Amino acid sequence: MPSSSDRKLAHAVLLPSAGMGHLTPFLRLAASLTLQNVQVTFIIPHPTVSLSESQALTQLFASFPQIKHQQFHLLPLDNPSDDPFSNISNSSRTPLTFFPHFCLH
Repeated sequence: MPSSSDRKLAHAVLLPSAGMGHLTPFLRLAASLTLQNVQVTFIIPHPTVSLSESQALTQLFASFPQIKHQQFHLLPLDNPSDDPFSNISNSSRTPLTFFPHFCLH
């Protein structure tokens, strides 16, 4: 029987969509999983939409330094809008052909 040190930890990768209403539950989930000894990697769409989002993420990573985080640089849009939420939403609908280039180590 393998010892507890031989076991691999579960690993959760979280990718929230834009907006505090989407981000807040992910922040809570990340903290909860970390407290349960789950390895957490938080994917952060960049640029963030608001200062509030940026501050919430900074606070999470300061409180839980064991949470890994990766910036996910969004592709430029062909027809950007003046609304940053619309821009983030539209770029998340872009075909995911660029995902093989995004690896976590």
